[in-house]
Amino acid sequence: MRSHDLVVASVICCAASLVADLIPSRMEAQQPRLSAPAIKYVKRGAPVRRVSAGVRGHAPVALNRQAVALLAPHDHVGWTMLPQPTLFWRYHGRLDAVASATLILRNGSRVDSIALPLPDSGLQRIDLASHRITLQRDVDHKWMVVVLRRDRSLAPETDEVWLRVVGSNTLSTEPHDPMELARAAAAVGLWYDAFAALTDLYAADPSDRAIADAWSGFVTRTVVGLKPPSLGSLGATR
Repeated sequence: MRSHDLVVASVICCAASLVADLIPSRMEAQQPRLSAPAIKYVKRGAPVRRVSAGVRGHAPVALNRQAVALLAPHDHVGWTMLPQPTLFWRYHGRLDAVASATLILRNGSRVDSIALPLPDSGLQRIDLASHRITLQRDVDHKWMVVVLRRDRSLAPETDEVWLRVVGSNTLSTEPHDPMELARAAAAVGLWYDAFAALTDLYAADPSDRAIADAWSGFVTRTVVGLKPPSLGSLGATR
């Protein structure tokens, strides 16, 4: 074979090898990222409305139309095994028109109230531990957020739900992995614990598509009528 033919053959061989190397890389790049399996929540708490005991709360048809929306089940009493759970809510109104925001916790005749920071856009976080409030176990608590507007002629904006602190043995083992903790908590009806674990995961890495999908899917399936809000400035515990 002449030297010219040998050069041409060598070039063709190298080009073929390069194409072979590129094809798997392109195929890998085109593969969709796997999403986390949906977290299955098992409803355990009592219904919010009881025929024999009267109305214990309300079940909004469309939370998206409300300025104040609490991130929690509205059709039943959500569970937590934490006496100082983290609570979340969303404000969807005019931020410059807000005069004050208050958390009110009711347990029978006992009433606790906490002045909250003025809301920003997106999800708001309330850490009961930082406010030194401990909830009684095996008792239903109603919690509500009341937003007063600067124009006092306008009615307050509010929403309310219920929660119950159940025994810590509800979760037989507590996984160290936050996603597995969320999955295990949801499977036994611990809504608040599952949502807090998912939210901490999402806030730590909002770019993780699998975590974001798991978080928004959990909200969509369990807080009926509410579109998952943005994280906003959730990084700071308040």
